[in-house]
Amino acid sequence: MCSRLTGPELRGKKIEAQDVWYVGMTNEGGLSNRLGQFLSSATGGFGHSAGLRFRKLWLRRRNAKWKSTDPLFAYVEIPCETEKPWRSVKDLRRMGTVAALEYEILAKIKERTGFGPVLNKK
Repeated sequence: MCSRLTGPELRGKKIEAQDVWYVGMTNEGGLSNRLGQFLSSATGGFGHSAGLRFRKLWLRRRNAKWKSTDPLFAYVEIPCETEKPWRSVKDLRRMGTVAALEYEILAKIKERTGFGPVLNKK
């Protein structure tokens, strides 16, 4: 399992619950593909509903274009095989853990702030 951050060096800095705008997961297509969909939607394309909401709520309100100083992404990668013919019992359990972790993070954010991340629609 590895954790990576984009943007300036953030190691050792605490991420507060109210600073989280979106929590999501992917099992298929890969993380870089999903982040690419978000960025594409945020900058005028389509493919990710949270990216579209980001563009509407953040960029339009500021009448701005995406800049390198805009939101950073933090993620945890849990490698597993997702293709049905090749995935193992261990892969299926990892995929279930990913889904459970997403809901646990959403619950912790709601517990600490009283509401869910602004870009999550569900």
